[in-house]
Amino acid sequence: MADVKRWYCAVDGRMYGPVDEETFRAWAGEGRVQLDDPVWSDGMAAWQAASSIRTLAFGSPPGAAGGPAPAFVKAHRGGTVLTFAILGLLCCPVVGIAAWVLARGDLEEMEAGEMDPAGRCLTQAAKVLGMVGVAAACAGVIVQAVILLVAALE
Repeated sequence: MADVKRWYCAVDGRMYGPVDEETFRAWAGEGRVQLDDPVWSDGMAAWQAASSIRTLAFGSPPGAAGGPAPAFVKAHRGGTVLTFAILGLLCCPVVGIAAWVLARGDLEEMEAGEMDPAGRCLTQAAKVLGMVGVAAACAGVIVQAVILLVAALE
């Protein structure tokens, strides 16, 4: 049985792998691994730019004319979820809870490669604002309960 070569790559500061050579070549062909991304495989002395690996066929960046279609199944909805989070923070905590839940799910899908990660920053901001909105609403309820309790005891 031949040894299977395992590949690793660093894309946008995150390490991916190990994957087999077939998967790694597919990533390069889809544009998920770019020419300047560092890569490493068993037997290599150090990380190298992907462009130095002669066996890889790189595709055009996603969305480029004539290039391969993006490998992501879903478009991100970072702007929509962020809008929900802002509304939840300003006026309706229930919408903030929805934003928090949606953002969490979308971030998981982005990590799994099922959703376009271009909206990661917007989605992370929505998650944080959703959490802050829910915490503020809970704090408001506690303050109101304390005020009512103090008023009832007087």
